[in-house]
Amino acid sequence: MFLEYHTAIFCLSLAFRLSVYGLLLEPDHTLNPNGNKQYISLETFIKEKKFLQQQIDQLRRENEQTLQVLAGQLKQKLSDLDGKIVQSNNQLDSFRNEQNVTFTSVFSQMTALQTRISGNSLKVGITACVTVEQTFQDLTVKFPNIHSKVGISNAGVTSFQSTGKFICETSGLYFISAELRTSCNSCAYHLKKNDDIIAFGASAASPHMATNTISLVVEAQANDILYVYAGVTVNADYSCLTVIKIK
Repeated sequence: MFLEYHTAIFCLSLAFRLSVYGLLLEPDHTLNPNGNKQYISLETFIKEKKFLQQQIDQLRRENEQTLQVLAGQLKQKLSDLDGKIVQSNNQLDSFRNEQNVTFTSVFSQMTALQTRISGNSLKVGITACVTVEQTFQDLTVKFPNIHSKVGISNAGVTSFQSTGKFICETSGLYFISAELRTSCNSCAYHLKKNDDIIAFGASAASPHMATNTISLVVEAQANDILYVYAGVTVNADYSCLTVIKIK
């Protein structure tokens, strides 16, 4: 009870001193040579504390605003960087696609060149003759008797024997020589490529049997057709056709 009484007396005394004298600025009087102690009023202390708190709050708000501005700038920078990365990726994809197209084109050209080289080195030739003396109704002379062949597929040989038309299986430069033995007096005949006449020929101006030759060199593409077109009676064995790929 006695302790509580003294505590109360001390608090009242402290409150009275603060209200009268204020706060002691220099707790240690030895700092002042004159020994005078300096005080501020409680009201001044509260005002200074409030002002200081306002300054702290203002600084905090300014820092928050600054951080928001910096965060916005950083976000914009990152967005710009993402855009540049996307643009770079698109440019890289475009470059990659262009390179793929270029490589594909180069590869195709190399393949075509290799095919052409292989075709140029391929040996192709056939010599065949008429087997029975006759006049061909469709005017296309047939040479079913094969004397020699090289570089021609079996299907190509069979088709040539039945139709008289030589189908070029590879592109190149071809030499054609046709010999027709006939007694027709000054009768015309032709060499054709597809539907076009590429060379003219005629039998001897005589009623006697004679062999007449017509030949030429022609550029042909794959699947072009070469054949002899004649409306004359053709003698067997001595009437023959030779086709050679020379390049």
